[in-house]
Amino acid sequence: MNERTIPMALNIVAIVYLLSGIIAVFNIIFHLSRSSLYLDFNVLGFPIFFGLRSFSPGWRTCALVSTWLNLLFTPVIAVIAVKSHAIFVTFEVFGAYISPLWVTDFSIVFSIVSFIYALWEYRVLTRPDIRALFYPTENP
Repeated sequence: MNERTIPMALNIVAIVYLLSGIIAVFNIIFHLSRSSLYLDFNVLGFPIFFGLRSFSPGWRTCALVSTWLNLLFTPVIAVIAVKSHAIFVTFEVFGAYISPLWVTDFSIVFSIVSFIYALWEYRVLTRPDIRALFYPTENP
């Protein structure tokens, strides 16, 4: 049987999902340690990671849905950050005060970077050569 190799771009996408899954687990544990329930759907990063690496069409679809949601909501988050600039109060983190302007700027930059990454991820997941790995044709 011919072994399919994982293209570097697909491997990067899979690893980013794995990292998001790990961060989600830490967030859930952190909130549980403070006696609060916190649901983080980024835990789906674990099965998406393994699904993309095993060329599962279902997990590729799940990754695409996640990418579409990211493309939809990151501009919304950026707009909310700009609109709510006047609402931000000074945050105290580990005894240091953070300017509300810095928080707004960080939200906007993070939204832009996240949107650009989602565009790249969508391109990777829909490339014909990568799509063919998930839907191989039968050879007679």
